[in-house]
Amino acid sequence: MQDQNLSLLVIINTTMINLIMLNFMTITLNLVKDILIMKYVKVNMNGY
Repeated sequence: MQDQNLSLLVIINTTMINLIMLNFMTITLNLVKDILIMKYVKVNMNGY
């Protein structure tokens, strides 16, 4: 019984870490996208 509880905890922890990593990656990608859009808009503004 003790071993089963331990493995369950490990699975829950792994899932939580994966979710946090996924959120972090999504936030990072959104930031990069926003920065690229801002740069693109600035270049276009200066071009005209």
